[in-house]
Amino acid sequence: MPRARWDKTGIAIAREGFDIDTASQSNILFNSNSSTRRIYLQGTIAFGGAVSIGPFNNHYQKSTVTFPTPFAKAPQALVAVKDNNLNLHLIPTQAIVGGQTVSSTFWEFYEPVICAITFTDRLELYTRYALTATLSTFAYCVFENSTD
Repeated sequence: MPRARWDKTGIAIAREGFDIDTASQSNILFNSNSSTRRIYLQGTIAFGGAVSIGPFNNHYQKSTVTFPTPFAKAPQALVAVKDNNLNLHLIPTQAIVGGQTVSSTFWEFYEPVICAITFTDRLELYTRYALTATLSTFAYCVFENSTD
């Protein structure tokens, strides 16, 4: 039972437990040939101040976008950091931020470089990038349909 399909017609992804070839439209999470993801809100917002998060205090910038009208369930969103010099957007990724040997095994620690957390009333944006003239702004896009 394939949950995703990628062919010459595009990309399609079904909800967990559903076959992409037989799932109803309400059980399709993404279809590159469909307009199921209407945009609710989009824009840019400057990095907020440094915040304490996790074991790496004061290494994250945080910004919050408050929704004009709260959702019944947290919506899906895309986020990136805008590089002002190259005029491009850096999408979420993870980076090695440290390492430690425990019981003769070396473990690397990963943290998100860019992270978006959606709530019913807001979108919280985090980045490990330092505030600079080059990197100073989040770009975001919130979709109308809510996650289940």
